[in-house]
Amino acid sequence: MSDRKLRPASIRRAANRVATNARKRLFEAESLVQAGKTPYELIYQGEIAQLRYYPPLSETSITVGDSEVKVETSSHRIPLVLTSL
Repeated sequence: MSDRKLRPASIRRAANRVATNARKRLFEAESLVQAGKTPYELIYQGEIAQLRYYPPLSETSITVGDSEVKVETSSHRIPLVLTSL
């Protein structure tokens, strides 16, 4: 066992973090799920994998939850992603 003692303040912070995460997971689950929302073009689809091209967004900002976020203008050299099916 570790010799490090937990202080009441650190225990409270950890408990608060767990409670906040649990509340978001239970009551705001839809806002946490972002998968599948980025537009892409399917370049190739095989039996077990597909190759996607993600073009740059035309918008200058997007809404994430209740916040407006600036869209990054720099891009990757080759914006392709190999995904499994």
